[in-house]
Amino acid sequence: FALLQRSLSKLISSEQDIEASDFIDNFCRSDQRKKFISGGTMADPETVPVIVGVGRFTQRKGVAIDDAYSPIDIMARTCREAAQNATNSYYKAIHLLKSVEAVAVVQSATETRAKRNFPTGADCTISPNWPKSLGKSFGNDIAGDRCFQTYDGGNSSQMLINEMAEKIANGEFSSVIVSGCEVLSTLLKNVSEGKDQADYLRSKWSEEMKDCTPPRRIGPTYVSTEKETLHGLNVPVRAYPLMEQSYRGELGLSVAEHMEKQSLLFSQFSQIAAEQPEHSWFPVSRSMSEIASPSSAGNKWVGFPYTKYHCAVMNVDQSASVIIMSEAQALRVGIPASKWVYLHGCADTYEKELLKRPKLHRSPAMKIMGEELEKSSNLNLVRDIKYRDIYSCFPIAVSVLTNELGIVGKHGSDLTLTGGLPYHGGPGSNYSLHGVAALVSRLRADRGSFGLITANGGLISKHSGGIYGTTPYSVTHPNASRWTRKDPRLYQEYLNEGPEVPVSTAPAGMGRLESYTVIHKGNGKEYRAICIGRLNDSNERFVAICNDDKLMKRLKEEDYLGHEVHVATNDSGLSTFSERVVRSSL
Repeated sequence: FALLQRSLSKLISSEQDIEASDFIDNFCRSDQRKKFISGGTMADPETVPVIVGVGRFTQRKGVAIDDAYSPIDIMARTCREAAQNATNSYYKAIHLLKSVEAVAVVQSATETRAKRNFPTGADCTISPNWPKSLGKSFGNDIAGDRCFQTYDGGNSSQMLINEMAEKIANGEFSSVIVSGCEVLSTLLKNVSEGKDQADYLRSKWSEEMKDCTPPRRIGPTYVSTEKETLHGLNVPVRAYPLMEQSYRGELGLSVAEHMEKQSLLFSQFSQIAAEQPEHSWFPVSRSMSEIASPSSAGNKWVGFPYTKYHCAVMNVDQSASVIIMSEAQALRVGIPASKWVYLHGCADTYEKELLKRPKLHRSPAMKIMGEELEKSSNLNLVRDIKYRDIYSCFPIAVSVLTNELGIVGKHGSDLTLTGGLPYHGGPGSNYSLHGVAALVSRLRADRGSFGLITANGGLISKHSGGIYGTTPYSVTHPNASRWTRKDPRLYQEYLNEGPEVPVSTAPAGMGRLESYTVIHKGNGKEYRAICIGRLNDSNERFVAICNDDKLMKRLKEEDYLGHEVHVATNDSGLSTFSERVVRSSL
């Protein structure tokens, strides 16, 4: 079959496109194909998904609204880039886009924010069906049942690829565009300039579609619990520092020692972003001390021990798109096999809510995801993977993933291709599609190598991964008659039955701290402390807040892990903590 691929690819690239397409179509539907499959020589090419084209784009900061892309337009641009990337032809790209059978869009925070009333939003419903609007932008009226959209979550782009690959394998359609974007920078800039400008943006971006049904929603949602929301843990920059501090405690390091280590890794990430100014929102190489110090230029405390330079930035204008189709369809439409990148294995998992996790800095769901990636791909995550783009919204997200999957990154370049969310830019739930686009280019240039994409949503809550390579699927799966994906529900059942920590509904009395953070306002002043700990009497988990200025400053100056505090809960369920006169550590 590999010989057939090469021969047909040469034929397709010649002047005999029509004859080649007819021959390919006949082969893919013939008894000869069935003999290949039944003999164990190859997986059915109608069922094997391949990425054939990728596109990504970063709009420069501060573009005037008349020149700026709308969300639909910026996705349309990267879809056109993906089509040209697949075909190497402007005219063939137009034809390819018009022939795609499905469109799947990653949920955008821009959509949610634009709907808000002024002055926080623009009272703007951009489109009632983003996939439908995107298809229309390149002349393709996609059927309603083939318009897909995810929910929020950084796992969404890789999860969507996994889902679409399975639909191709099951014969629901033979080709699909997966796309996403954020245009929050342009949105927020115009809203900040006043209502007239917000109204003008709405007139530029809104699209009315009569009698249009919503897209089909795909993937898990994440809704913060009432207790998490009440205590501020529904905001990632308040929750991830708590996981970071817990990890520091296990390592036995001081805050300065630990954040020096984490800042060095992110300094290496920033160097990679700086080498790609055409794609990076912040193409600036930053030193370890710049990232770690809240007093360095442009930096400040956000959620202790994180500074601004440790954190993902979502207020960007960025889009990425990929085109996926079956091997058979790629042959039929004349896309050379040299463009094909296979999804050799994939997995999706869901973690327990934060307060119920036995250890705040561990993720059994990530570990199972890694195990399932190896099983589904027949590849080893350490030995066989050359390239990686690990989801990097905060340093702890990288640490948890590498620890759970047993990956050792000697340098940041071992873990990211783009520079990561704080430096490349973190376009909401769609970041990992930029990682996929970067990986596809790398794999095509280094044929026979394999790459890993991991994506994380919520509070290290939703996980998706994929292993890619130019090596045909039939090589890594020699006995497979078709491409398959294990139903995630089968291994999710095991995770759901895992151990949980009991959480107190109304904590009161003395407790010891497992973790803590201090949240800061935009001006850098301490705003609120949040802690997670265990009650001395019952060992139940608790979360509590504190607004005492003196205690918040001490939490930043001294190591409070293991210290005892007093916890009280009011009638509304809000728990607070305070320090007794005698302070002791375990």
